[in-house]
Amino acid sequence: MFAPLLVIRLWIIVKFKVQADRYRIYQQLSNGGRIMREMYFKPLSEEDRKKNQYLDNINHAPYFTIFFVIMAMIFLLTVGISIAAF
Repeated sequence: MFAPLLVIRLWIIVKFKVQADRYRIYQQLSNGGRIMREMYFKPLSEEDRKKNQYLDNINHAPYFTIFFVIMAMIFLLTVGISIAAF
């Protein structure tokens, strides 16, 4: 006898909870609400500029070396297969 009333009551609670969550998310995403803190940017110091310049000069992927290592492995595999075949 009380089971249908309990189910209806639970359904109403869940429905209002979902609506409240949707409204809260809407408020946060609207122009008035903020999800993330605002970031304040400051000009770079001379030390930061030197670090950036240093990293720009040295921080490059060694594509040339990677290419030649792969080519050497293919060459050695080919030579190994050729020697093993004869």
